[in-house]
Amino acid sequence: MNFAEKTAVKIFKKQNIRSIKPAGSSFIQKYKIAVYVPLKSVDELTFAMASAGAGKIGKYSVCSFRSTGVGTFMGGEGTSPVVGKKNRFEMVEEVRLEMICDGNLLDKVFDTIYNVHPYEEPACEVYKVLVRNQDQSKRRFVVTLKSKIDIKSILSKVHTILDLKMVPGKISKLKIRKVIFDYSGNLDNDHYAKFEESKNKVLYIRKNKKILNIELK
Repeated sequence: MNFAEKTAVKIFKKQNIRSIKPAGSSFIQKYKIAVYVPLKSVDELTFAMASAGAGKIGKYSVCSFRSTGVGTFMGGEGTSPVVGKKNRFEMVEEVRLEMICDGNLLDKVFDTIYNVHPYEEPACEVYKVLVRNQDQSKRRFVVTLKSKIDIKSILSKVHTILDLKMVPGKISKLKIRKVIFDYSGNLDNDHYAKFEESKNKVLYIRKNKKILNIELK
C-alpha cells in the first residue's frame, strides 16, 4: 500500500472506504534570482551561484535560463567601472541570468554574487515564485467514506495528543463522509483540487511534525 492507503486504513475501517484519490498538487514558495552580467563572466557566475545552493530543480543542479541584451550605465564620481570610464554613457552586451533558490539560501547566494560579479554594483532582482512539489503531492489525498463518521472519532485517530475538549461540541458531533488530508507540510497551501458540489461538509486536515490545522468547509 502507498502512503495514502496506509493512512486511510489506519484511521478508517477498510470496509468503510469508498475511494482514495489524489487531492491536487502541492506548491511551495521559492525565489527566482535574476542578475545581469557581462557575457564573458556568465559561466563563472553561474557555477558560483550553483555552489552556493541556487539552480536546483528536483534532482537537477546548475539549472538556469539566459537571455541576452544590452545594458547601459554611467558611473558617477568615486566609481571605477570595469567597462568604460566614469561620467561617460556606456553600452555593454550582457546576459540576464535567472536561477531558482530556496529562501534560506538567499543571503549566501547574494554574498556569492557580490564576491564573484565583476561589476562594483551588480544589478540583481528577486521574485517570489510557486513551484510544484512533486514528491509531497503524493501526501495530499481525499478519502470518501461509504458511511458518515463523526469528526471527534476521526480527530482522535489523526492526532493522539489532541485535546478533544478544545473542539466545539456542535462540530465534534458532526458526521461527514469526505476528508481531505494534506501531510505535505505546507500549511499555507490553498491549492486544492475542485471537488463536485455537495451539501455534505468536507473536513480538511493539514499536518506536519509540529502543527495540526483543521478546517470544515
